[in-house]
Amino acid sequence: MSSTHELRLANPCEPGTIQAAMYSKSQAAKRLVQTQEALELTNAAIAEKLGVLSNGWSQYRTGERTIPHKVLVGLKEHFGVTSDWILAGDPSGLPQRLYTKIRVAA
Repeated sequence: MSSTHELRLANPCEPGTIQAAMYSKSQAAKRLVQTQEALELTNAAIAEKLGVLSNGWSQYRTGERTIPHKVLVGLKEHFGVTSDWILAGDPSGLPQRLYTKIRVAA
């Protein structure tokens, strides 16, 4: 029997779903690096576009700092990069051109 307060998580096999246990700061950082390389932007250029300091961006890329919501929103608005990709590794919402570049680089 489940209580009304029990958290039911989506099936991890379904595309577009995310579970809290699936999030890894180091894996998200790795996907930031892959994304930046696919976008062919320097740290300074992407940080400026996102409105963050270059050293802050570097810390998100290395996993030293958690990626803030503002950065996730900026990635979506400026480059079409979804938080599903960054946080959970689900590439289904990425623009095709970017997804192709990320796959080729991987």
